[in-house]
Formats: sequence, structure tokens, C-alpha cells
Amino acid sequence: MIREIMLFLHSNGVGRSRAMRIYKTYGADAIRLISENPYRLARDIRGIGFRTADQIAAKLGIEKRARVIADSQRIVSSSLCARHERATAVAGSASP
Repeated sequence: MIREIMLFLHSNGVGRSRAMRIYKTYGADAIRLISENPYRLARDIRGIGFRTADQIAAKLGIEKRARVIADSQRIVSSSLCARHERATAVAGSASP
């Protein structure tokens, strides 16, 4: 099983170190989870960002439109998180 996962990841441009982190995180479900949504890698795996996840998505044959939508969702999510952090920081500094 691990051999299949490592071959799958390697064929999609993932190096050994990252492949091991992916396997440790997703286990036997790695191929299924990445095939369904490679962008989850950017969220779940330390050291893998959107650009790497998008390169994997392209190699998996995910169409450009879906990739653009994923990037838009990432930007919105990032913006919302930043706004929440600023609001929390302001609220925390207002406390006596």
C-alpha cells in the first residue's frame, strides 16, 4: 500500500520527504483524498502551499476553471482569517 502511495505521489511531482508527511497524515486514504481534492494538502500538510497543491492538481488533470475557483476560495478564507485575527487583537487590547 505505501509503495502505491509513494509511486502516485512521485508521479505527481511530490518528493520523498513531502510524500512521507502526506502518508503519515492521510495513511491508506492518501490517493483517494488527494485525487478528490489536492488543495487539502495546502491546508493539512506543513510545508506544502497552494502553489504545490495547484501543480499537483494540474498533473491530476483538474481543469483550470476548478483550479481558479480553489485559488479564489483560498484568498477569501485567508482574508477572513486575517480580519478575525485583527478583530481579536483589538478586542484583547481593549481589555483592562
